[in-house]
Amino acid sequence: DAQHIGEVHELMRSFPGADRFCFIVMAHGNALQLDFPNETTDLNNGELIGHLKTLPGVESVQISLST
Repeated sequence: DAQHIGEVHELMRSFPGADRFCFIVMAHGNALQLDFPNETTDLNNGELIGHLKTLPGVESVQISLST
């Protein structure tokens, strides 16, 4: 749902840091990757992770770190 993606995007932006991020959305068995190449966040911030865990649909959210 576009509204939820927008909410997560704003949440990610509200914790500035050096970590780049993208969203991979699964729909009808297909993956769609949404890249945000000019935006970063702080994935080491426990507060951000805590907020992400309270979002609706959290059981289907995964965070992967890559270099």
